[in-house]
Amino acid sequence: VSLASQGLRTLLIDMDMRRPSLGREFCVPDSCHGVSDLLLGDVSIREACYSTGIDNLAIMPSGRTVSNPAELLTAGGVARLRKMAFELGFDRIVLDTAPLIPVNDTLVLGDLADNVFMLVRCNRTPSDMTLDGIRKLQQAGIPISGLVLNRLTQRKRGHDYYYHNYYHNLKA
Repeated sequence: VSLASQGLRTLLIDMDMRRPSLGREFCVPDSCHGVSDLLLGDVSIREACYSTGIDNLAIMPSGRTVSNPAELLTAGGVARLRKMAFELGFDRIVLDTAPLIPVNDTLVLGDLADNVFMLVRCNRTPSDMTLDGIRKLQQAGIPISGLVLNRLTQRKRGHDYYYHNYYHNLKA
């Protein structure tokens, strides 16, 4: 949404084929085509993309369930998908992948990305799991552009949090 609000035509792709969720977040019915259907050659990229109702933002849901998502992702179709999306005029493509620790699907996609950000849920993701994820990416030769801390509670975002960090940075 942030990229789209800057005027960049953005395609958000749900690459988590094991537990997809983005389609539901944007009210795309489960029966709609998506990534798996495109990679299997059953639909065109235009048939797999849907409007979100937000200017400059389209979504491609994961599509129908497949028996081995990692195998489908390694077949080379993802590079074609990326190329087709840019040919359609998208300025940015955001891949939302499966969780890094339980499955290796994300590692297959890493070399296609210009930037890789690891999402960490505040007060939920253990720090050792975060470090394991960073190590997995490093071992695969995938550079990490940054970490995104999400679901930060309101209490921790208050004035004291800002003041402490601002004051601490001034002293450094």
